[in-house]
Amino acid sequence: MRALAPTVSAYVDFLLATPGHLRHQTLRRLWALSQRMSPELFVRAVERAHRYRLPELKTLERLAHLVVQATPGQLPLPAIDESFRDRPAYQDGALTETPNLTAYDD
Repeated sequence: MRALAPTVSAYVDFLLATPGHLRHQTLRRLWALSQRMSPELFVRAVERAHRYRLPELKTLERLAHLVVQATPGQLPLPAIDESFRDRPAYQDGALTETPNLTAYDD
């Protein structure tokens, strides 16, 4: 995580400096959170959390949500591996008929 940005490294240091026995658990949860969002979004949210000295990860998640709302279209799209079309499961389902979800048979 520290390699993402200097701000992330400073935030990790801030979390390690907080007293209490849950700080390592907080770091593990922070790492898990970094895996659930794009690096750009994670860095922006951590920058805000570090600026305001916010150690709670729920607050960090809300900050990420606010960043997404405030900057529509400015964050990069996620990378999609186009090789999914070559998988047998995709090819088997590609030729099936789509069910009509609006009609109900009673």
